[in-house]
Amino acid sequence: MEDANILLATADELAPGVTWDILDTAADVLAGGVAVSGAASVGITDIVDVATASQLLALGNFDGIYAIEDTSANIVADPGVAGGATAITLSDPDVPVSVAAATFLQGLGIPVGPSYIVEDTSANILAAIGTPAIDNAAEVIVSNTDAPLSVAQAEALLGLSNLDAGFTYIIADTLDNLSAAPSTLLDGAVSYSLTNTNPDLGVITEAEAVIVNGATNASDFNFLVADVILTPQADIRSGNSFLSVAVVEGGSIFNTLNSNDRLTGTGEDPTLSLTWQEATFGNINTIFPVLDGIETLVATLIENDLTLVSNDFDVVGQGFITGLKNVAASGTKGGDLELINLQTALETVSVTNYFFGDDVSFSIADPELAGDNDLLLLTVDQVTEDGPDVTSIKISDFSGNGGYETLGLTSGVTTSSKGNTNTVDIKGIVAVESIGITGIENLTLSTSLIGSVVKVDATGSALIPEFEGREVFTGDLKAFFDDRPGGDITFLSGSGNDEISIARDAFTLSEDLKDVISKGHILDGGAGNDELTITGDAFSDTDAGHTVIGGEGNDSILLTGVAEGPIAGHVVNSFDLINEVGGAGDDDINISGDAIGDSAGHVVFGGAGEDDIFIGFDKTLAVSGNGAALGVDLAGHVVFAGDDDDTVRITGDSFTSDSANGSGHSVEGGTGDDLIEISGDALTADPDSETIANPFFDDSEPFDLDLFIAADQPIPTTEEQYQVLLAQLGLPADYNPRNFIRGLLPSLVPTPFVAVKATT
Repeated sequence: MEDANILLATADELAPGVTWDILDTAADVLAGGVAVSGAASVGITDIVDVATASQLLALGNFDGIYAIEDTSANIVADPGVAGGATAITLSDPDVPVSVAAATFLQGLGIPVGPSYIVEDTSANILAAIGTPAIDNAAEVIVSNTDAPLSVAQAEALLGLSNLDAGFTYIIADTLDNLSAAPSTLLDGAVSYSLTNTNPDLGVITEAEAVIVNGATNASDFNFLVADVILTPQADIRSGNSFLSVAVVEGGSIFNTLNSNDRLTGTGEDPTLSLTWQEATFGNINTIFPVLDGIETLVATLIENDLTLVSNDFDVVGQGFITGLKNVAASGTKGGDLELINLQTALETVSVTNYFFGDDVSFSIADPELAGDNDLLLLTVDQVTEDGPDVTSIKISDFSGNGGYETLGLTSGVTTSSKGNTNTVDIKGIVAVESIGITGIENLTLSTSLIGSVVKVDATGSALIPEFEGREVFTGDLKAFFDDRPGGDITFLSGSGNDEISIARDAFTLSEDLKDVISKGHILDGGAGNDELTITGDAFSDTDAGHTVIGGEGNDSILLTGVAEGPIAGHVVNSFDLINEVGGAGDDDINISGDAIGDSAGHVVFGGAGEDDIFIGFDKTLAVSGNGAALGVDLAGHVVFAGDDDDTVRITGDSFTSDSANGSGHSVEGGTGDDLIEISGDALTADPDSETIANPFFDDSEPFDLDLFIAADQPIPTTEEQYQVLLAQLGLPADYNPRNFIRGLLPSLVPTPFVAVKATT
């Protein structure tokens, strides 16, 4: 440029027709003025941006040879200038470009560098896969990762070697396409959904069911699962999931599980899903299939009973069922389900949607339940009574003499079922000793719990170690024990409004049958407004008496049984006779049973709330007993009424044969305006009475309270005289006192105070 200016300065000396060319930097060229405009041609020696190139192209004598370095935005914005360049350098390669921009750059047909980043929608990127715009990009970023992709689209994007390492994706496709996709594709997705238009997917495989259940819209679809679909003919098949549903052939209905079937389970939790209904011709209710290794049976019976019979040998047509661990009976109507002589102990049983009183009955080969630690988990959900018909659940060994020692009972499993009442008869679950209860649906046990049951826990406490920590049962519980013999009961109820009654006597002998080792039942109502009743007696050679804890809520507590032993008396709302437990609420406490022993008397803690406490005879209760305290050394009831306005009435007498200690009741009212009324007498024996050994005492039988007789009453010397005396006093013929105590004034021998024999 400097030379051109010198020439122009000596123009007068130039020969006519002399020309010059200029080659300089773009900046000098654009600032060259006349030297540039007069030149024959102008070229540049450096790389320019788009704006500079545009200025150069405006010169009439520019040779048009230039390379550009500028932002991708500027380059794409002026395609005319960019298209004339010999090379393009991006000044901002870290700023992503769209697919359209990348396509433009690659379409220039000139070198473009360095490599650029593409960021665009999945649709635009997918449309450009295989073109230089995508292939030559340093990195490809999907801008709308929340837009669902089909399986094919996701695979195409993931197949890009230059795809953003942080790429995430959502898939939406048909079940067929999802099932055909590599498992890694679905595993890597943030989520996936089904696009099937028909909500009924029909019969699908177990693998397909896993895919459906993992979809975000799984609840929109219905399906049946089966790897193997049974036919009315003989099916000899292996698989993980089997489906047996009735089929219609020639207008007739045929069930598809039959005695000629041999089904072998494979894989994890092999399952047979069975729907059973009345066949058109030759309806059969008892079949003998071979089910080998099928762990779960899901059975739905429609107005037709079904019995599956298993022998202890594997022969087609003669029945053999082994490996079955779980049975789910669901939605039946008019059909009883029976499984006979299963060759494997069941672990779980569920009975769901039983509305018509249909029954389930399972027996298991004796050796499978031969131990003493067998545990069964039972779930009942929406099992309701139908008038007099109640669903009976029977589970035992094949002989019917043994069974599960521990039962875990769940009543209700879904929030929507809360408030319903499950009503079931479980007396046929043989040999149960401990029952743990949890769940949310009300539960009514329609028949007495059997004599072997000694523990019931609906609190998840440590009482039954297998169920420690389970959720507290929140439904209303109704259960009772009849007067059949059994051990002492510990019953811990849940938080609902419960009705629990116990008629069983607490009377357990030692192994040598000489000592009564019982103490009494323990009944804890827990939270809720409970009705707690014990009518059974309590006998012991140590401490005799039932313990009832009302818990929170307004409770009704009734004790009518006798407490008889050296230390005798029922206890309400305390375990140790010192500290109150529970008792909050307005409680109604009635005790009509007598306390008979060396030291005798009931102990009641009313606790907080306005309580009504009554100890004595109440003809309105239609029960025997006078609420008396009959002691040899000490006698009298003790009541701690607690806070608030309470009513305490004691009509039962207290009597002791030891005049030195005396007898009498004790009431502590606590705070509040209390009404306390004691009308029972405090009686003692004649201080001059004498104790005479009973010559007819049988030490091989349980003993009864010493017999008090008048001072002028002769001691019987023959069995006949002894029986006459017992009859005169209104006592049973087997009354068995150790001693006669003679000297009690005849006027102080009230007949109702006579002890009753401690028998079962």
